[in-house]
Amino acid sequence: MGRMLAAAVCAAATISSGSACAMPPASATATSTPAAAAFARCTVAGAEKLPAELGGADGVCRAIGRAAGAAAGGAAVDLRVMSPHSLGATVTTGDGRKLAEQQVSTSDRQLHRGSLILLGTALAAQLGATR
Repeated sequence: MGRMLAAAVCAAATISSGSACAMPPASATATSTPAAAAFARCTVAGAEKLPAELGGADGVCRAIGRAAGAAAGGAAVDLRVMSPHSLGATVTTGDGRKLAEQQVSTSDRQLHRGSLILLGTALAAQLGATR
């Protein structure tokens, strides 16, 4: 169900913004940001590839954590910046379960705040489906 919701959010965002996003397929130094977001832990691999306007690893962790909201409580997220246009996230639940990677990509511009909100919302749906 969570994957269906994430796919619907992705489709709506693609239609309204012209951006594309990919759902989960079955680097650089990781930066840890404890308590900077709603997640218990957030790490970012490849932060140097992020567009500057996103605020680096801390800014991305905060934005995704805000979008995920209360669903993120107790979970950890590992972000992987594949390019300035593509970001993947893997969540580990509070009880140690690693969930399938979620990805967001844009084809017409670099990652932006809307991309982070889309990813955070998909992670919240994914976490909600596990509880």
